Amino acid sequence: MKKILYLSFIALMFSCSTNKGEGVIEVKVSLPEIGTNFISWLDIFPDVEMIALSGEQAPAFGSYSSVFVHNNNYYIAELEATNKVYRFDQNGLYLNSIGSQGRGPEEYSSIYYLIVDDNGNVVVYPYGEGFLVTYSKDGTFMEKRELSYWFQRFFIHKEHNYYNVGVKTDQEYQLYVTNNNGEAVGEFLPQPPSAPLSFPNTQTFSLYDDVVYFCPSEDNGVYRLKNGEMEMRYHFDFGINNIPEEYYQRDDIRDVLARNSIVLKDAFFESSHCAVLQVMIQGAVELEPTFAVGVFDKKKNIWKWFNIGWENSYIYFPYMYFDEEYAYFLASAELMREDSGLKERFPLLNTITGNDTVILKCKTESIKL
Repeated sequence: MKKILYLSFIALMFSCSTNKGEGVIEVKVSLPEIGTNFISWLDIFPDVEMIALSGEQAPAFGSYSSVFVHNNNYYIAELEATNKVYRFDQNGLYLNSIGSQGRGPEEYSSIYYLIVDDNGNVVVYPYGEGFLVTYSKDGTFMEKRELSYWFQRFFIHKEHNYYNVGVKTDQEYQLYVTNNNGEAVGEFLPQPPSAPLSFPNTQTFSLYDDVVYFCPSEDNGVYRLKNGEMEMRYHFDFGINNIPEEYYQRDDIRDVLARNSIVLKDAFFESSHCAVLQVMIQGAVELEPTFAVGVFDKKKNIWKWFNIGWENSYIYFPYMYFDEEYAYFLASAELMREDSGLKERFPLLNTITGNDTVILKCKTESIKL
């Protein structure tokens, strides 16, 4: 099937004006010249610890892998070949695998996302399934729980609970949130009937400061669920790249994209010191989708926007993980070794054997824009 037309990427930078209260932070976006301002994550986060993965039973991870951090253990989900979760200690030593692909009562088809709750249990949401599977950290099966609503796609860890997030088709595709006991937390933000599935999107939800953030793809806001109330926290104005109303009619999206280049939001993360927004620009040139990231420095109260050079990047995007103090990235040691400056900065690169994947633990307090 012929791919939808995409806009060849323009690297972005934007400035913003923000209010200093707890209301909506307004961000105005402008487009600079083509081919400028490519990102180097290790320039933005100069205080970085590299953790090499070791252990003969650990698989070779790649760009379709995600990392989750809990109690100084790293949980890496391999989302393509094995569809298992692999646990490593704080030094990167392999401990055990978790989960099993299949159709049995203790199995799942493929991993879409995972969390680890405060009891140390690993909860897997399979792609396209209507249930969650829970395992102990040593890999012992605990339970498979059916969900009561359609298109559940994501869940968020919050203290000793986690949120299940999905939509209900019998209520005009409202966002539907339950806790880990299946009890409804709330239903929020009815979606336009013409675009009902924009909320449950890949990497759409994140947790920071005891608040769940929602980043709908086909909407210019980042919302937060706080004390049972849904409110907009960030509003991005992409100017001529805002989504036109005709896009939501769905009559002929290809025709809309032939006449407009639009920005779709892909993921949002926040820590105590910074925020990161990933977006994709779609438009009238038949190319692969191109992604960019905006980084917000809370100390300086400024945003900067960068092009992600996917083909030349050693970072495995977009499956990064943020907690309040650190950003965690999976990266290829082999590709990093091609940069002599990185080999000098990280002597560990010259000693890594076996598994090529490393974890980059970036201290967000030292952010440098």
